[in-house]
Amino acid sequence: MTTTFKSTSENQFFRYNHLTGVLIILVKDGCNKGIFTRTDSKAVQLARLFNREQEHGVPSEYRSFDPLTDYEWNFVTDQVIHALNENAL
Repeated sequence: MTTTFKSTSENQFFRYNHLTGVLIILVKDGCNKGIFTRTDSKAVQLARLFNREQEHGVPSEYRSFDPLTDYEWNFVTDQVIHALNENAL
């Protein structure tokens, strides 16, 4: 089971795997692009914060995270990987 969400500024995208405890972070902020993983306690805290915001109906102007569809996740992943491959050449 995974939870997929993005920062409200839409420059960081997250996918947390509840079974493995791994958080994958995609960064797409102007010329800064990257893929990072976290397995520490902060990873689960980010996923819990997103879930709490959704459960309690926090207004959008006060949210830290927004939901992300699988299609959006795949699209951003393709963009980031393409940019990283272009810079590697």
